Amino acid sequence: MRASLLLARSRLKLLVQKPDDVLRDVDQAVELLSINPQDRPQIRELIADSLLMRYETALVGFMEKSDLLRAKEHYLEIMGSHPDYENLGWIYYQIGRVSLILTDVEQAETYLRQALFTASHVPELTAYVYERLGFIAFYERRDPIKADMYLTKALDTYPSELPQQWSVQVLLLQTRALRKIDLNRALDTGAEAIELTNSATDKSLHTEALLNQSEILEEYQSRPREVIDILQRFLLHSKNPLGIDVTRSRVYERLANAYMQTHQYIEALDAYHFALQFNPDHPWEHALKYQMAVALFRTGDFEGSRSVILELLNNGEVTPQDRESLLRLLKQIDPASI
Repeated sequence: MRASLLLARSRLKLLVQKPDDVLRDVDQAVELLSINPQDRPQIRELIADSLLMRYETALVGFMEKSDLLRAKEHYLEIMGSHPDYENLGWIYYQIGRVSLILTDVEQAETYLRQALFTASHVPELTAYVYERLGFIAFYERRDPIKADMYLTKALDTYPSELPQQWSVQVLLLQTRALRKIDLNRALDTGAEAIELTNSATDKSLHTEALLNQSEILEEYQSRPREVIDILQRFLLHSKNPLGIDVTRSRVYERLANAYMQTHQYIEALDAYHFALQFNPDHPWEHALKYQMAVALFRTGDFEGSRSVILELLNNGEVTPQDRESLLRLLKQIDPASI
């Protein structure tokens, strides 16, 4: 009974991503039962799933490729020794994921397609398989149309009674594919992802969906007020970083650009300031400062605008084209200085 409880607990710990605890519980159960885990595909599956999870959840510098290879060995042994295993479809799916991590895309697709036609007691397996096939189609095959097809199937086959966080991740991936083929559908799909998230319970996923939607809106180049609304919501629900943060810098830069389009120059100045504050080594610092000079000019702060322009003109990194734009702006402020 104790061994049975340990195995039951290990399955729960796998769900909450504690692979080391799973392996300890399994070791204890195997010792109590005095069995060879190689004879029990259910136990080997637990071990393999834990090893794969430990590899995937480890920090980059602490990843052990041996965990990945040991997981693959267990999955292959189950396939070879237990061809009638009732959860073999899951085994095919998992080894397909391992193959993808090992960049063997052809083998990954073969295993994943086999998983679609093999028995399993995991109700969401079909959706998981289609999601991985969609990932491969988009990132490996560069085929957004096929990726969209697979991801639509993934969403259609995912059980509605299960938590929707997974569906949100699929929708976000689908928007990346749709941006290549149908921007309007990408926008609708992104909005659906936002609606499925909750800022209180899924804060990181909610902000990710908002950021994704702002990127889609920006591609239109004609919907600045919607960009402002989405980015303000992102800033409201995301934690303010303490130091350098390139993502935060990019958010403020896009927000500033949208403010410029809507002639909200004071707000634009603040946003450009924060963009440079969060990324002091911004590769387009001169472009942002030029926009700041324009904003200052529009607000009537001619001296402030002139000061920024002169700073940029004394910078050797300014291109001839930018220099010409700066001189034109300076001429409007102070014709005698040209």
